[in-house]
Amino acid sequence: MNIYKYKSKYFLLILLLISFSNVVYCDTFSTIRNILSSSKIENNYFINKQINISSNLNYIYTEYSSDSLFNKNYIHSHKIQFHSPIINKTLQFGGSYHLNYSNYQKILNSEYTFGSINLLSKNYDLYLKTKINNHFLKFQYNYKSIENDFLLKIHEFPYSQKNLIENKYFYDLLEPTFGDSITFAPKIENHIININYTAPKIFNVHPFINLQYQFTNINIYEKHLNITTPKLDGERQTQIGNNFNPYQIKIGIISKNDNKFFLGYNEIIFEPKWKQIIYPNDYDIHTLADGNFKFSNLEFGYNNRSGNNYYYLGASQGTLKLQQELSTPVLGYLFILPIAHQLNLDLEILHKTQIIQYGYFYKTNNFIINSEFGYIHSFISINMDYSANLEFGLTSIDENKNYLYDVNLFNLKVHSSYNYKKYLQIYFDCSQIIPYIRKISDEGPSIKPDGIKRKQYGGLMIEIGIKYYY
Repeated sequence: MNIYKYKSKYFLLILLLISFSNVVYCDTFSTIRNILSSSKIENNYFINKQINISSNLNYIYTEYSSDSLFNKNYIHSHKIQFHSPIINKTLQFGGSYHLNYSNYQKILNSEYTFGSINLLSKNYDLYLKTKINNHFLKFQYNYKSIENDFLLKIHEFPYSQKNLIENKYFYDLLEPTFGDSITFAPKIENHIININYTAPKIFNVHPFINLQYQFTNINIYEKHLNITTPKLDGERQTQIGNNFNPYQIKIGIISKNDNKFFLGYNEIIFEPKWKQIIYPNDYDIHTLADGNFKFSNLEFGYNNRSGNNYYYLGASQGTLKLQQELSTPVLGYLFILPIAHQLNLDLEILHKTQIIQYGYFYKTNNFIINSEFGYIHSFISINMDYSANLEFGLTSIDENKNYLYDVNLFNLKVHSSYNYKKYLQIYFDCSQIIPYIRKISDEGPSIKPDGIKRKQYGGLMIEIGIKYYY
């Protein structure tokens, strides 16, 4: 039944929101790299005292079609950043404020529904770094919040042309149970603590360790109107999500000429739940979904910034596992027997990823141009088992799907800046990601031709900013 496949989409939206709760102020290529691998290694040096103000526009995906003007998905960000003077050559502090507005048009569109998602994210960042007797320590705290409401409109409900029993005990009950519009309100709070320590030289190398721990609360509140029977009538409110604590550890060494070798591991363990908050207690089901989510990732890499060149080589392997038990609310009654159906979902995603980046700096008295090439290659394997346990003589479903993709992402980036005297710098960044994704497995989601001509592009990031050195 297609409706069961679609219901699991709401839980995959949680994965989307988990990813965005960790997205930093960067281009699409860096965001994907952070998800598949991790962020760049912290440099153990002080930054010139400055105030940095910038605006960033990241076009994730845009589609032009013959039946509409356009379909845009983008993130628009504004940032102000501050770095203090270096105190006694040993101490520096700073902070930043990011305001991100993201728009995902028609992301909820399907055969039966349509809708867009708009999210507002606020990020606050504070850090303190010190260097005493060749011991370098940086403590950083980051707070992120994401919120906004969006509406899912249902223009048509599924039905069976052959099986009248399915219509009677399932499809015909969906519209009075959920109505033709559902309101969602995601609320996400993320507290991130990051500690970076570099030790004095031992055997001609500097050992370092980076620890990151997060306190994340992600919840999606959903409202709809039920008009099934007098017992079940009324406004309903449900809550999807839970609390969880991702962590990351990275260890490595810094050798001559700023050569860095590192090994890292990060993990997310999450128990996504779907509970009814407002509902008739005596006649309906409290917990609609319960499950386990785990993402673990191991990586190693090397980077070097020497002279006018920058190199990064890395590889990672990670596994995402999701086991979910879902239930419909009570859809109605057959005499005194409640009508409800269940779905069990078992999803496993494995990735093996390699990353290459190379950058070159060109500098004159007043101009700086930094060009960078990046490449991500990843094999992604998706294995999905789902079974629907249907009541009242309906045919149950037990299926397995396997997908295998070869993902290649190329990225071109240019950073240019102009220095006015010694205290003012104006800069402009532009990057473009070029994807090539090939399906290896025979199975895979197929798109039915609808006669509409489409043109797509995406992955473009533009940023402009100004730095004031005081």
